[in-house]
Amino acid sequence: MTTQDRPAFAELMVAIGETYGEPVSAPRMELYYRALADLPIEAIRAAADAHVKHQKFFPRPAELREAVEGSVEDRAELAWVHVLREVRRVGYYGSPAFPDEATRLAALEMFGGWRALCENLPASGPELLGHAKQFKASFGAYARREHVQPALPPGRDEARGALTELRDALVKRGLPAPGLTR
Repeated sequence: MTTQDRPAFAELMVAIGETYGEPVSAPRMELYYRALADLPIEAIRAAADAHVKHQKFFPRPAELREAVEGSVEDRAELAWVHVLREVRRVGYYGSPAFPDEATRLAALEMFGGWRALCENLPASGPELLGHAKQFKASFGAYARREHVQPALPPGRDEARGALTELRDALVKRGLPAPGLTR
């Protein structure tokens, strides 16, 4: 969404609220806006329309997002089909094109690299189904982590304080404790 879409989004939220008989406060609307800001307003509107047709309760942002993007399971299935297509398309001599980071990590993790995947992936049978299940589980784990922001490393003073506490704890226990350097 763009900032020009804010009035249309507000109108949509009020309409959903009226449909379900739920109040839509300014803080609630702002939180929904931030949660869905990376999606096109047309896609959110279509997801809201589908939700109102088929669901009994006011939608959560995650439900609207899933209606637009698909569930992690749906995306894992599509990613597996993509990997199989890339194996056939480029083989182990080529460079595969991955649609996202979760697909790339899950595919390369299976056998330790692209060439190993192409050489060891069976063409069919129960072993292929086992590898599909393994890929989809890895994809799901990576896909859920995509939206988590990594924590920032501690600053110099924070790290120094933690090391001082650790050294003091070691000294209290009578264990050798190295000194801190400046």
